Order: sequence, then C-alpha cells, then structure tokens
Amino acid sequence: MRNFGNIETKLYSDGSLREFPALFLQDIPREKDLQKGNLPKIVNPNQIFLFARAYDLDVKVDTTFDIIFMYNNIDNWLKTKCVLKYVSVNPSYEIDYIPMNYSALCLFEFEDGKPEILNKLQCYMEKKDLHHDNLIITQIPLLEKILKY
Repeated sequence: MRNFGNIETKLYSDGSLREFPALFLQDIPREKDLQKGNLPKIVNPNQIFLFARAYDLDVKVDTTFDIIFMYNNIDNWLKTKCVLKYVSVNPSYEIDYIPMNYSALCLFEFEDGKPEILNKLQCYMEKKDLHHDNLIITQIPLLEKILKY
C-alpha cells in the first residue's frame, strides 16, 4: 500500500500542489456543527458537508474534482464527478474559496451519488481508528503525477 504522506513533500517540491486543486478531506461534521452559522440547506441526497483543507492552492467554489482516494492507500482511487458548492472558513465572514493551507466546512455535490469511499471518514471529534482514513479529492492530472512516484 502506497501512502500519500510518503510523496506529499515531493508534490510540494515539484509544484504539483500549486498546479492542480487538491483537498484533504478530514471529517464529517456532526449535526450540532451544522447548526453553527448560516449554512445552506442540503437540497439533494448527492450533497454532503465535509471538513476539508486546501493544499498549496486556493480552491474556489465551483471547482470540479474527478478523483478521490484514501490518504493511506493511494492505489485505492476511484473516478467521481464532484463540485465544491459552498465554503465556510469563518461563519461570520463568507468567502467563496478555501485559502491554501486552511481548513473549512465545505458542501460537496457528487453527480452520481455519494461514493462509498466517504464511509472511510470519521465524524468530527471521533477517536481515530484503523477502520477509518482521510481522503484526498483532486483531478486526474494530479493523480497521474502521484502514481508516477
């Protein structure tokens, strides 16, 4: 199993994380986390709120992603069609992007339904265990670079 952490530094060094949008998907918010601020309502079952962190690039709302994989097993990737619909970095100050190296509460919409791999994420503040993992969501050109390492 190849781990994303083993090549993360190489991707920073070669500038790949400044070239292609990539988000580190951390946790699923709890219901009480979603009651903070003035968040948009989920309007269809293909939408989900997730905590995510941008790598070395500001990631704007309406950015599309087509690859998702586990942090601890980059060979377990799958194609998806996903759009970043909403970002909340600070509930009292709305912006339309995740600043690089910041975490945010984000609303994602998956075109073909939420992929099963999202079940690898834990709920916010849960103790980490071996059955869960963080995920990376990005675009095919970045995955191609990752798989070369």
